Amino acid sequence: PPSLDLPRRALPLAPSTVVRPPPPKPLAPPPVPPVPIGRARGGRGLRGGGAGHPPALTVDVASAS
Repeated sequence: PPSLDLPRRALPLAPSTVVRPPPPKPLAPPPVPPVPIGRARGGRGLRGGGAGHPPALTVDVASAS
């Protein structure tokens, strides 16, 4: 049974080192979302571009006024 004890001790050592590298990934995604949200959410008045909304919004405003 001595051979079974060796592999059991080596397994826990390997996973612990592999779990540390993943954390640095979530730091990159944050700067990307803020750009598309501004255009799709408030493109009518904030940005004045209307990239996210279709031309239908401009037609409704013209008929109402």
